[in-house]
Amino acid sequence: MSNKITFGIASLLVLVFSAFFVSAAGVCSLGLGTKAALYTGDTTTASFVNLYLPPNAGNITLDISGAPGITITAGSNPQDLVAFGSMANWDLYISSAGTKTITASMVDAVTGATLCSNTTTFTVVPYANMTVSLSNLTSIVVNDPANFMVVLNSRGPGNATSISGILMSSSGAAIAPSTISLARLNAGLTSPSMHTVTPTACGTGDSVAITVSYRDENGVLMTPPAQASDSFNVVGSDMAFTTISATPSTFAAGATTTFSASVHNMGTTTAENVRVTFSVDGVAVSTQVLGNILVGASATATYAYTTSVSGTHALTASLAADHECSDANNIAPSVAFTVTGGTPSPFCGDGSCNGAETCSSCSADCGSCSGGGGGGGGGGGGGGNAGRIYYLVLTAEHPTQSLYLRSGDTVKYTWNREEFSFPIRYVFSDKAKMGVSRAAGYKEYSLDENVKYNLNLDDEPLSDLGVRPTDLYLGAGNFTFDLLQIPEKKPIFTLPFLKKKVKTVETNQTAEVAGEPEVVEPVEEKFSEGVLEFIESVNVKSSAPLWAGVGVALLVILLGLGAYFFATRKKE
Repeated sequence: MSNKITFGIASLLVLVFSAFFVSAAGVCSLGLGTKAALYTGDTTTASFVNLYLPPNAGNITLDISGAPGITITAGSNPQDLVAFGSMANWDLYISSAGTKTITASMVDAVTGATLCSNTTTFTVVPYANMTVSLSNLTSIVVNDPANFMVVLNSRGPGNATSISGILMSSSGAAIAPSTISLARLNAGLTSPSMHTVTPTACGTGDSVAITVSYRDENGVLMTPPAQASDSFNVVGSDMAFTTISATPSTFAAGATTTFSASVHNMGTTTAENVRVTFSVDGVAVSTQVLGNILVGASATATYAYTTSVSGTHALTASLAADHECSDANNIAPSVAFTVTGGTPSPFCGDGSCNGAETCSSCSADCGSCSGGGGGGGGGGGGGGNAGRIYYLVLTAEHPTQSLYLRSGDTVKYTWNREEFSFPIRYVFSDKAKMGVSRAAGYKEYSLDENVKYNLNLDDEPLSDLGVRPTDLYLGAGNFTFDLLQIPEKKPIFTLPFLKKKVKTVETNQTAEVAGEPEVVEPVEEKFSEGVLEFIESVNVKSSAPLWAGVGVALLVILLGLGAYFFATRKKE
């Protein structure tokens, strides 16, 4: 213990004497103000503190010969008899850029001997000043990219470095590119760049804003950053139905009635590529293209319809345009028409879930509703927006069924006593996202408009079900399902979470050009963020038997116990 005390006392004495001798050797402190950076035209203060021991009064002189462009504006030079612990100050004005060196020295007031001195070196640069501007955006069409220019201006007198800008929209519209980056922009120069903004909703008072940060030649961050913004309006068409009719409203089977629907553009721009789709009992029968419709103008779509199915039917119509602000008026109210004679029309209780029947309107044929429009199985969930449920019933006599589906709707189909669900996740103007769900798994696919996709739902070598989306627009479209007899298949995708026999889904793709079918060669699968953009075929496997997993688990446990006892047994 005594040795430890002795060592502690000795260490303390060493520290005390070391500090004394360092101080006795002369300690001077010279510093400049509190500014982070110095620029031409700035003022600052040089300060010298007398920390010389033992306490002495000294005469202190500031030497600025190594600092051209620096002048002393206040504070005598030299300053006499500065006592220990006191400070000598000089106010300085900076008139030029460059590297500056100033030295303060203290001499003994009696002997004239130099007691201590200190030197400070600093760099002065011209002040960097940057502004930014946006070209004027006034009126933009919804869903159309609009170009605008951003101009950076280095106004000087200093150069700007490490320039970084971020562009944002008040409405969340996409901007590309959304950033600007420059290593340097010399004083007096400008840097323009082109950008696009693509609004997704109509409205007034939307804006694009940019914030640009930059530094001076010494790497000091300049404040405030350069900022600019520009306001604009987003315009588009707003189509609405004004009338819909079937003339005559009663006619004999095999005769013709004329469907008619009038539409009107209530928006602020010309409606482009207007399409009207007629549907009977929820099944699309025709799409009429009306072309462009001016603001305030109207147009009428007609279609001659013939059927041999008797009974009362429901005529509905939907419309779409390329630059619609709102689709709130894009569905026409239902109109009834009657067909006499011919084949009886489907009715609730005929044992077939067809026409416009659903689990809500006809549980006798379609079964009871089981909930929302998800249908996702154990592989990640096929949920989505809650919607309607349709039960698909296909037979050799009625091998095709078309359904008018909205985002969130679900189609249920039973094949070989196993139920499949096809939730419609999203519908866009040219494609739809549809899930394929069963008890053992779920996967989502992107379906292109007017492309037929073939699905194999069992272990047989033939495809069983086909699906083809047509007449798509934002939020809804027509989906045609039919039975298939396709002898060849080429499986390319296996859902990873299913374990039994391979079940495939195939696609035959055709493209129509000017009314003539053109065969398109099969395309290899393409994935984008986990979504199969083009489905040529899909392998679907059943789940593995339970005993297989239990057997593997027991084997692992036994091996582990054996290793434990072997490692811990006592040696003879």
